[in-house]
Amino acid sequence: MNSYQKTCAVLAMLSTSTITYASPINAHSPSNLLSHNITLGYQAKTDSGRDSAIAIGAAASSTNNQSIAIGTNAAANSDSAAVFGAGASATGIQSTAIGSRAKTYGHAASAFGSGATARGNRAIAVGSESKATGSHAIAIGNYTSADTSTITLGNHATATQKGSIAIGNNSQSNDGQVSFGNAKVQRRLEHVANGKANTDAVNMGQLHQQITQSHIYTQQQKNNAIIEAKHYLDKQQKIAVTETKHYVAQQNIVTLNNAKIYTDQQSVTTLSAANQYTDQKVNLLTHRIEKVHNQANAGIASAMAMSSIPMRQGYHYTIGMGAANYGNQSAMAIGGKFDVGQHSIITLAASDDSQHNAGIAAGFGIGF
Repeated sequence: MNSYQKTCAVLAMLSTSTITYASPINAHSPSNLLSHNITLGYQAKTDSGRDSAIAIGAAASSTNNQSIAIGTNAAANSDSAAVFGAGASATGIQSTAIGSRAKTYGHAASAFGSGATARGNRAIAVGSESKATGSHAIAIGNYTSADTSTITLGNHATATQKGSIAIGNNSQSNDGQVSFGNAKVQRRLEHVANGKANTDAVNMGQLHQQITQSHIYTQQQKNNAIIEAKHYLDKQQKIAVTETKHYVAQQNIVTLNNAKIYTDQQSVTTLSAANQYTDQKVNLLTHRIEKVHNQANAGIASAMAMSSIPMRQGYHYTIGMGAANYGNQSAMAIGGKFDVGQHSIITLAASDDSQHNAGIAAGFGIGF
């Protein structure tokens, strides 16, 4: 025997006892007895054409199959509806309204609490004056409000867009997200475990760890860039010095031979021409050395600009820019970090310096 059958049996026993009540409508008419309806209370009513309806209380109304209305002016208006409370009503198959003035409007809807209202199929409202408006809406808390396919949990909480969830007193969600507060009140989510999957939340411990690792990586890249730039500069300086010595030696030999030959012919004219020629070559050599020096400085600036590009952690794609100046030269760089999998990362960078030289760098890493 289920709970409904037990309730009917108890009430049937009470209806045949010595309990008295004033002017019930169709309380013991033949049709009412044949349909197994039970009616107790002044102007309480059931429909003789329906089966197993129960109406208890003044002006209580239960007019559908297996419906129950208990309380003054309680009304069960649909099959298998259950109503408990003064002025409460349930409209919708298998709907339930419990509490003074609690009301449901929808199949399998439930309202629990004084003035609670569930309006929509399978809507649930729990709490004084709570409102669940729309199918599958769930509102739990005093004066809380939930629209179609939303959830609210907390006094005065509201959720107004499909998929929104508002948790906590006065919390608001209107964009399909989970909210723990509102524009003026924010709450911390404590004791969150470390995230593992791509869509898991990250706690502060993990965030600080990533920041530390990022700082270490950036410092390492910066140091490596400086070391490489120094090596490059030293190498270029040695090459320049060697070429300069070789060039000066060759020019000195040529100049000396020409000076000797020409001196034999015109000593004064030859000496003047030799001096002029030597000055021109020395100036040319000085210009080449300065050009090599500028290119070396520009290369260092490019390396520094690439290494200074900040990479934001916690994102799948990060793009940044960097700029640097070394000596009398400068450079700008642009680069990015791209996650290509759960454990893989690619870095790309390009630079352009004040000597109009372009550079490209790329890297690939795997974490395990």
